[in-house]
Amino acid sequence: MSLSSTLRSVRSFFGSTPDQTGPSLPQPCPGLPMQVRPLTGTPAGARLVTSPASCLMVGVAPVFEAAHLFAVPEFQGPTCYGLAHHGMLADLGVAEIDAPQLRVGETIRMPGRYADHRTQPPLPIEDVLLIGSRDRDSFGRDEVVALQEVLTELASAAGRYQVTGAPPTRSWLRQVNPALVERWLADLRPMLVSAGWMVFEPRGPLLLPRGRAFEAPTREVAAEPQPSAGSPPAVPSGFTTAFPPELLAQAEARRYRLHHQGATARVCVVEDWTILEKGSLVRRRDRSGIQLCLARKRNQLIGQGLLRRTRRKGLLRLTQDIALPSLTNAARVVTGDNVPRTLWVPA
Repeated sequence: MSLSSTLRSVRSFFGSTPDQTGPSLPQPCPGLPMQVRPLTGTPAGARLVTSPASCLMVGVAPVFEAAHLFAVPEFQGPTCYGLAHHGMLADLGVAEIDAPQLRVGETIRMPGRYADHRTQPPLPIEDVLLIGSRDRDSFGRDEVVALQEVLTELASAAGRYQVTGAPPTRSWLRQVNPALVERWLADLRPMLVSAGWMVFEPRGPLLLPRGRAFEAPTREVAAEPQPSAGSPPAVPSGFTTAFPPELLAQAEARRYRLHHQGATARVCVVEDWTILEKGSLVRRRDRSGIQLCLARKRNQLIGQGLLRRTRRKGLLRLTQDIALPSLTNAARVVTGDNVPRTLWVPA
């Protein structure tokens, strides 16, 4: 932590904490109108939201207009950001189909971070949220880390979106000056609602049509193998190369294929076995937020020579058939991401 950042936070702490003798933080004024300024002529396009009672600034844009936000000086330095995929089918109760996802992050150089995300998007990005400050002398790394932490918690509690990425660590500023962070949160919520971002607001009850159930898409997807009653799965965890080779030749074997962001794989499901076939191309890099056990498994496969480099950038080739616990696990080994089994389709 830089000395200047430390001094800023300590000064804010002694000048704003309720139990200090100095002046307290001004209270938020919920009755003040938010100021919304469009940056383009597109309906629901890029726009800025400010409040007369706060130094914070909110910028939102659909992904194709995000560049307009980076021309704003407040978003060229320390910034807390959100990336959203709205997943319109989530309320219809169909498991693992187009779920809404949210990624909350922080950076001290937002245009560069966004360029990285454009190269390798951590989720299907539809909308971008940026939070900066008009008081840039008192808004640095500690401040955006604290905002990332509190907004991640708020989004998780709201339950509207699946929050992806590794959980943020406990921020130093929130520990020494929680009143300041809570004040920012009180400022931000009406600003975010004015911007059309309801991601952080708790969901209310739903009034659903009676007698009308949503029909899932008719596209056939891979079904998980069901173990025999009373018998454990063939591979309860991890992976193995020790399985009867004749399984791959059985007539009742079901075969599936997967194509996802460069990864190409084939799998054979027979009896209680799920076998990822030799020659499958697997993504080399783990996605942010991948389960730790899955990351370890992929590293073990590399360490044992079962995944080796290819001439294709970013991809590894499976050198031997391996058995895995399930189709879901196989999809995640191939993609390096927490994807659903529905990526598999009949071959």
